[in-house]
Amino acid sequence: MVLRRQTRQRGADHTETLNTKISLANLLRDQGESAEARRLYEMVVEGQTRQLGSDHTVTLNAKIDVANKQLDQGDFAVSRRLYEMVVEVITRQLCAEETD
Repeated sequence: MVLRRQTRQRGADHTETLNTKISLANLLRDQGESAEARRLYEMVVEGQTRQLGSDHTVTLNAKIDVANKQLDQGDFAVSRRLYEMVVEVITRQLCAEETD
């Protein structure tokens, strides 16, 4: 499998490995395998957080993707918590830009 080979050769947090996980998660989601797709999306958020930091735009977008998947599955509390975390970070970043 491509994902296993990429993980072994490049590492779990390499950009190409994370992109493959996103593609696989999208495919699984489209095939109705929501739980496995969600697990992969969460792995992507964890990897991007380690690679780029929790406040990076790419990481925040991945968190929004996870929140959307949670919402699709009816997990409103988790979805809301993730959305609120993202809004908090973006608000903090915008306020910091205004003071610069």
